[in-house]
Amino acid sequence: MMLEHLRDDILSQLHLRGLSSAQATVLAYFGGLQELNESLAKQLWGIVASSLQLVREDPVLFVTAVRIIEREEKIDDMLLLDATFLPPGRPKGWRQKFYHVLQETITGSRFHTPRVDAEGPGLSRHLEALQRDIVSELRVVKDLMVQCVPAHYNILSLCAATYHQALAGHLQDLLREDLDKQALFHLLKWVLHVYHSSEMMGHPDLLPEVDVSSLGPLISPELVDQTERRYASVLEWMQRTLKTEFEEWFWEKEPETDHQGFFQSDLPVHVIEVGPQHRGLARTSCPCWLKDRPKACTNRLRGKAQQMCFQAAGGQVLRDVVPPCSWNCSQSSKVQAFHVFLCFFQPLCVELASRKWLSGAQLVNTMCEVIDKYAKDFSRVKKPLFKVPSLQGFSRASSDQLLVSRAKK
Repeated sequence: MMLEHLRDDILSQLHLRGLSSAQATVLAYFGGLQELNESLAKQLWGIVASSLQLVREDPVLFVTAVRIIEREEKIDDMLLLDATFLPPGRPKGWRQKFYHVLQETITGSRFHTPRVDAEGPGLSRHLEALQRDIVSELRVVKDLMVQCVPAHYNILSLCAATYHQALAGHLQDLLREDLDKQALFHLLKWVLHVYHSSEMMGHPDLLPEVDVSSLGPLISPELVDQTERRYASVLEWMQRTLKTEFEEWFWEKEPETDHQGFFQSDLPVHVIEVGPQHRGLARTSCPCWLKDRPKACTNRLRGKAQQMCFQAAGGQVLRDVVPPCSWNCSQSSKVQAFHVFLCFFQPLCVELASRKWLSGAQLVNTMCEVIDKYAKDFSRVKKPLFKVPSLQGFSRASSDQLLVSRAKK
């Protein structure tokens, strides 16, 4: 400071006397001061970049750095009041540089990360880590850093705004990724409910000093709406899922089996996982948002499944045997299995008591083969979760009536 003051005083006198040509000689003589300034600044910004750790471990070093910054800021202010002459390198603007370095540190440490996993569980872990770390660091700022800087720094508000803005940009980047449905659900729930809750920015340890309500939403209402529409395209998802399931029925291999040897499909698992997520988001996003969408999706799924069963069973045959139905769990698996079997067995039954029946044993043999085949097939089927209650009243009389009507045709 003494050398710098001496240099600046000499340069000021030369400026007042109009001896500007001599200033080059003075600057060359004090040339080492510029290197000293750069070295000092490098040390200061290294300390500021480590401030969140230093205020917990060695606050004296951080406080010393802030005092040097404030000393240089006062010298800047004094020189700016006398606008006749500004020494080289002034104003240094080290307070603004302090803010910039602190903001860059916050942004870089949490948000300049490698590409985040676009799958639901990976994004969920990432958001949980952000939530935990941001709350922890803001508590350090509120409890420790505030005591190490002048009050006019408004350091807590500065840090809260920096986290908010950096997080907003980070979430927009995430939404540009090809996120799956589960990831979209976690992100929307986190933005709309977790962020402002007592688990994060509304944490009791941060209130009332931290208030991000004046900083605007993390993502705009338009982007929220777009994201909700991306997430809520469940009908498309169900159609793709059912199509894949239907195609698997015709693979040249048996379906997967569980530990008991029963055939199984992943379709119910996918539906069970996605359904509650949609209902949860519908309840939490807005009381009126898509409140009837889960019921509509269930009805659409039911209709699609029935349609595919009709197609798989030969179309018109199954439609005639099985009337339009709704699903519940009241029908026994044996009765349901019998009527599905009946759909395929029915063309043979219409030939009972006919001349073809009496002409030879081939028809009897064919019926025995069909019975053996379905007995084997249904031995691999569990008790169904969804059943057809309308078949519960499908009596022997109705079966006979059906066969008679078929025979007449």
